[in-house]
Amino acid sequence: MNPPAGTKEPAFDPQDITKNYFLSAPVLYEGKLYIGSGQGVEAGEGPGRLCCIDPGKRGDISFELDDRSGNAAANPNSGEVWHFDDIGRMHGTVVIHNGLVITAGYAGIVYCLDAKTGRKYWQHDTMANIRNSPLIVDDKVYVGDEDGIVHIFGLSQEKQVFGTIEMDGEIDSSPVFANGVLYVATRDYLYAIQEGHTTPPPPKEGTGAKP
Repeated sequence: MNPPAGTKEPAFDPQDITKNYFLSAPVLYEGKLYIGSGQGVEAGEGPGRLCCIDPGKRGDISFELDDRSGNAAANPNSGEVWHFDDIGRMHGTVVIHNGLVITAGYAGIVYCLDAKTGRKYWQHDTMANIRNSPLIVDDKVYVGDEDGIVHIFGLSQEKQVFGTIEMDGEIDSSPVFANGVLYVATRDYLYAIQEGHTTPPPPKEGTGAKP
């Protein structure tokens, strides 16, 4: 939303925890944009919003109009399709396939939503903060958390928990899949996981063990 004429947009202040910002890239799916708001990890958990927006409109398509005096009114030209507030602050992007939105909030809860309506099908509390984006491979969803655990779900309207993979170190980045191999980076190691392989992880520094 553009500021009123004669006013200046306030500068970004990372210490201001009263406002959320877009920290991740928007995702385009079937002509709609999906993006969530959040703050840096120093702000901790807090309120946020996942938005589904119609980018085909023109002009100011803000959900509400603000006169800068603390009053807000619905915007008749709003580009909002739906929004979802339960997720709180977000650091990662959503992933979408077969009409299902998979997303995770910083508070550590993974959600499955309907892409068209925002209806919640299920949620799962990982009990750890999540800063990265989920991954969908072969109708399975992979999500890493700051406890170093990759959670595996089924891509379905019904909640399906297939299991977990425990890593050494926090997982801050999103998992990647290529050529039959799942790659997961922690703060200490890069793991390559493939069915049928049982290679142990490298020894920790200072243990005296040989690779």
